[in-house]
Amino acid sequence: MLRDIMERHNVSNVAGLRWLVRHLLGNAAAMFSVEKFYRALRSQGLSISKDTVHQLLAHLEDCFLVRTVWRRDRSGSAW
Repeated sequence: MLRDIMERHNVSNVAGLRWLVRHLLGNAAAMFSVEKFYRALRSQGLSISKDTVHQLLAHLEDCFLVRTVWRRDRSGSAW
């Protein structure tokens, strides 16, 4: 499946994609923050941008591997 994503979307940051898949599948149904994930990868020495994390997440949604659900607070605004 990763190979399909890499080829179809021409992903150049393979390490970032692998880390993202490992994290999301290892923490299924848990809250996910792009900002926290970005900082975790940067602390591991992996060069990645927040935009790339968003793109990789969209690619995983495109192949139906993950589904994102936006969380709302009591006032109705999205987080």
